[in-house]
Amino acid sequence: MRVVPIALLLAAVACRDRAAERVAESTVARAAPPPVIDAPSPPVIDAAPPPIDAPQLDRPPVLSPDEAARRANQPTGLGADRTAPTVVTESLVVALATGRAPLGGYLDAKLGAWELVAGATPRADRAVHRCGPEARALFADNLGRVVDRQVGGMATDTHRLSCDNAALVTAAAGVPRHARCISPAADPTDDTLALVLVPDADRGVRFAAALRITPGADPARAWAALGRTLTRAGVRCR
Repeated sequence: MRVVPIALLLAAVACRDRAAERVAESTVARAAPPPVIDAPSPPVIDAAPPPIDAPQLDRPPVLSPDEAARRANQPTGLGADRTAPTVVTESLVVALATGRAPLGGYLDAKLGAWELVAGATPRADRAVHRCGPEARALFADNLGRVVDRQVGGMATDTHRLSCDNAALVTAAAGVPRHARCISPAADPTDDTLALVLVPDADRGVRFAAALRITPGADPARAWAALGRTLTRAGVRCR
């Protein structure tokens, strides 16, 4: 029998063990999945931004019992059949300002409209008769102003638009029938704005005047001047 030296035997065993370890490591390396590295998720972009609530343009009007009675069962120009209005409402003003009712349907190109300004003194008062595109611009500008003021005054409950049909339903002595839609002053340094509409055989009502009462002006004088202006029915556009 051949005798193998112990040193060679130990060396062979060591080599065998190292070879087995390398095989095992190789097997584990092949079997184990690669380490997962968390990649940052791409930002999520919404297909559409969240809707922004539009301001409520039509603030509920505060009507007196008499005004509510005047409006009861009357056409407002906003029905499905667009029946010509016999009274003027805050909703009609908003509809005209926002294009939901035809602006030109409430203007008479032959008659135009008045621009009235009541100043702090009578000498500062002004009355200008507007025709054609100027009358339309006057109407559109003042519609936009009263609605913008109403929206802007919601937080403080100021500039609440209010329409009064008392003088439209029942004519006052010496003053033609008319309705007033007023955006009141918020404080003594603010203007009062008014849209004035009168009866019209074809339209139901039509825009006749825009009145601005400036700070320091006498409201009674301003409304009296409006009455005198409305009696000037003979003034027509060329």
